[in-house]
Amino acid sequence: MLAVAVLLSLQDNPFAPADFEKHVRFLASTEMKGRDLGTAEGRKAAQYVADRFKELGLKPGGKDGYFHGFTARNLEGRNVVGLLEGESAAEFLVVAAHHDGRGVVEGKIQPGADDNASGVAMVLELARSFQGTKPRRSILFISFDGEEKGLLGSREFVKSGLYDPASIAAMFVFDLIGGDFFPWEKSRIYALGSEYSAELFDRVGRLAGASKDLEVVRSGVTLLEPFEGMARSDYQAFRSKEVPFVFFSSGTPWYYHTEHDTIDVINLEKMVKAARFVRGVIVETARDEKRPVFRAAVRVEGDAANLLRTLRVVLNRQEELKLTAKQREAVVNSLSDLGGESPDVKKLQQAAVVLFNVARSQGKP
Repeated sequence: MLAVAVLLSLQDNPFAPADFEKHVRFLASTEMKGRDLGTAEGRKAAQYVADRFKELGLKPGGKDGYFHGFTARNLEGRNVVGLLEGESAAEFLVVAAHHDGRGVVEGKIQPGADDNASGVAMVLELARSFQGTKPRRSILFISFDGEEKGLLGSREFVKSGLYDPASIAAMFVFDLIGGDFFPWEKSRIYALGSEYSAELFDRVGRLAGASKDLEVVRSGVTLLEPFEGMARSDYQAFRSKEVPFVFFSSGTPWYYHTEHDTIDVINLEKMVKAARFVRGVIVETARDEKRPVFRAAVRVEGDAANLLRTLRVVLNRQEELKLTAKQREAVVNSLSDLGGESPDVKKLQQAAVVLFNVARSQGKP
């Protein structure tokens, strides 16, 4: 009965574009100067998250109230941790994003609206949707600092022992969840890393199949990790402790790590759809008696087909995308590499890099 009550309560808390917009607009404002680690604006971003956690009724979950301060590489940062107590005080889910940005680069502010004010907005609005509920597992809503300097905040959080990694049943992280990787991906997000847990892999796939207004592409996170030891977001420290995870993103579009990452690039309607989908994944994981089990990553059979599909669209729209001769050649070569039976991981990674490079060259003013 409790699980039903939780779900019904969540349905009474619909998401709205304006709710996401207000967070992104504040965090990505000119006054926040890109929220670089160790700056006054970075500390202000952390305080903003802590104030929202307090308003939402989350309990302080850090070492110092809502804050988990750390020093790494002679840099000081502050993670922000809010706790929603569940029936179990011994098991947690982590719902996270990073609030820091790159600050001012070569004299230009990089506002970081998508990277990663969008992720913070997702965490805050998901937390709001859980108000008044008590899931089976407790939930830690976390905003990490120092991601842009090498995933520092999440590494220090896991290393600190503030929460035993063995007590964390699963981790869900958002990074660049507000944009469109290609212009035609207005209703598409990517769910990466669920292959490290059979339970999460099946759950994400089943809910993605049932989604009516959002295309969720379930992919292997290794597509984004062409170099050994590489990780693209704050899931890495949790993965190293064998915590199952899912990394949600809409990709790294043309404005990634530039001064053009402003509120104007955010697809607020897609964020609403993504929040509804992710909430379903979290609700089921929070209430399921069976805890997700970490495993060695398995090959995601759909990866090759998804890459082939996107490469073909890129080739068909090459004039619209203004592909260079070199880009066209790379796309054609990738199509050939993936055309055979069961292409290896390196070929999949190379195709992903080709798509990344094409996307990065689009839309620039």
